[in-house]
Amino acid sequence: MASRSEQPLWRDGFFWLALALTVFAVAPFALPGYFWGANDARHHVYFLFEFNRLVEDGIWWPRWSPDFAFGYGYPFFNIYGPLSHFVATLLLRFGGFSYTAAVETVFGLGIVAGAGAMYAYIRSWVGRHAGLVAAVLYTYAPYHLLVLYVRGNLAESSAFVWLPLCLWTFRQSVRRPSLGWIAGAAVSYAGLLLTSNLIFILFTPLLILYILVLLWTGTTPAPAWPRRALTMIRAAVAPVAGGLLGIGLGAAFLIPMILERNFVRTDQWFDGRYNFRDDFVYFYQFFSPRWGFGVSRAGPDDPIGFQIGAVLLIFALIGFVVAWRSRTWRAEVTVLATAA
Repeated sequence: MASRSEQPLWRDGFFWLALALTVFAVAPFALPGYFWGANDARHHVYFLFEFNRLVEDGIWWPRWSPDFAFGYGYPFFNIYGPLSHFVATLLLRFGGFSYTAAVETVFGLGIVAGAGAMYAYIRSWVGRHAGLVAAVLYTYAPYHLLVLYVRGNLAESSAFVWLPLCLWTFRQSVRRPSLGWIAGAAVSYAGLLLTSNLIFILFTPLLILYILVLLWTGTTPAPAWPRRALTMIRAAVAPVAGGLLGIGLGAAFLIPMILERNFVRTDQWFDGRYNFRDDFVYFYQFFSPRWGFGVSRAGPDDPIGFQIGAVLLIFALIGFVVAWRSRTWRAEVTVLATAA
């Protein structure tokens, strides 16, 4: 008989509890007018209008936005992950949603799905109780709430779904290789790419390092190094296949973005007010309880907060201490903690 941590998610009461506890994060999107206060909120409504218009014209994979840049057009969806707006378009066309309601619903679905994904990931190797705690902390992490309610970034908030899904499916493809987990890894990796290419770029090195640690800790030290290396190579087939298939699924977006990057003036997003060198977070800001609205600016006096959160820090410290005492979890948790 399978343990509760191995039973299907839909039969796990803690999974449904994790989803239900997201209600406090989703509820504000139901307030009239609340959504418009976020930095990029109305922009995503404009993006959805353009995306839907192109779909109505028969362009099922929009790349060029003819109404942007004062009517001169702009290859917006050639460089911005289109998946979240594609989901919003489905809600708009087949669900009878308004433009604003469709965008708000995608935000809400991302919150719920992200909690479920984190629960599934942590449950698979630590247990149900830890999975529930992780799902709640993930949902109400200050930075997650910042992305939702202050920045109003649809693509990045939707990427919160794919991050734990990638960690879960790639971990399972190493520990329990099968066609199902390879397919899951491929879909998760492609989903992240098609949702937010920036998060995809930042996350990929961490994912590779995580897989290497899983390969190293998942093999029993052999008398001879070549034998252990061969075992690791065999175990790497499944996650590598998942990653390559994921890139293949996202090739329609990835290849044009790379090959046609010189036709887009990306320099305008790295100079002046968008100079990333002015936006590095000061160390003390990670621990400052400040919370506000606005945008990041040069210097330490940002109107918005970048706090990690006292509750997250406490649970992270407890989790790290517990994991360090376990040889089974030590390496994995160390990699994730270092990346964080």
